[in-house]
Amino acid sequence: MSSPRAATGDLAAEVTRIRAAHRSPLAAIFGVADFIAATASSHKRARAHSRAMHTQIRRLLDDAVAERELLKCDTNRLAGTVQSLITGSLLQWAIDRDGKVGDRLRADLDTLLKPRHCPPRERRRHPRRPVRRT
Repeated sequence: MSSPRAATGDLAAEVTRIRAAHRSPLAAIFGVADFIAATASSHKRARAHSRAMHTQIRRLLDDAVAERELLKCDTNRLAGTVQSLITGSLLQWAIDRDGKVGDRLRADLDTLLKPRHCPPRERRRHPRRPVRRT
């Protein structure tokens, strides 16, 4: 894996090459955008980040199921849904800027996870039995 400095140098060289190929600096910016979109290493880094995020979310969901905070479910699929929700919420917030981003994320996550939430009484390993008084 190359160092960040090497990657920056590689990018600088590529931008210089793209700029030389375009008469207009603005056209070169679009050329740089095309380069970034087509660069396999950019996709590999994004994919690795996405997979790592999915794994971490799934682990948290597994823990929540184990601790009986969530109903049993396919945590792998739910992790993908949570990840998609986070991405979509961030994008929508960036468009409408309605409220605070953290509030938006929490509200959207609550909408998704609340139906899967176990109320505290159901989480108890040994539910309380009613006390009979004589």
